[in-house]
Amino acid sequence: FQTCEYSKCCDPLNCVLKGKAECGSGPCCGKNTCKCNRGRECRKSTDPCDFPEFCNGLSEFCAPDMRAADLQMCNNKSSYCFKGICQDRTMQCTNLFGKYAKEASYQCAEEVNYQGDVFGNCLGKPWFFLHHLCGKLVCHWTHSLIVSRNDIHVQYTYLGGHICTSAYLRTRKFPDPTISSNGSMCDEDK
Repeated sequence: FQTCEYSKCCDPLNCVLKGKAECGSGPCCGKNTCKCNRGRECRKSTDPCDFPEFCNGLSEFCAPDMRAADLQMCNNKSSYCFKGICQDRTMQCTNLFGKYAKEASYQCAEEVNYQGDVFGNCLGKPWFFLHHLCGKLVCHWTHSLIVSRNDIHVQYTYLGGHICTSAYLRTRKFPDPTISSNGSMCDEDK
């Protein structure tokens, strides 16, 4: 018992619980009942790989933040969880290029990453038939306007009726958002 948030439940001057109160503060303390709630959601999920937490009825505090194990499948088994975040390639594309960017096809990734230049490579080298999704992030661009960002150079490649986009940073930073995120599904079983 550390604070006295609910005066009905505790005496703030002496920092002691009143009567039959079980708690005096916290997300799992009922401010009208002064009892520890059970089953009430106290922390919402922030991602498909992050689980909601519920009050356990024994404490006024929320349970520890829980998340899926790294490399657990998510997004209809098309992505992996990594550090509590579903490494969804469309989300990575949207974060980098904006709302009109989507996950690219294998053909786009192959074509762009085969070049082995600053816009397309696998860890600085051209790809050779394996792991072509592990290097530079390649996306489909679905809009007629160009990407509007000053911190990246963007390359557009027209391929099979799609516009493939890739980028490199004007100034280096870590982590590099133009590279597929750690935990991204790169290839079969990778």
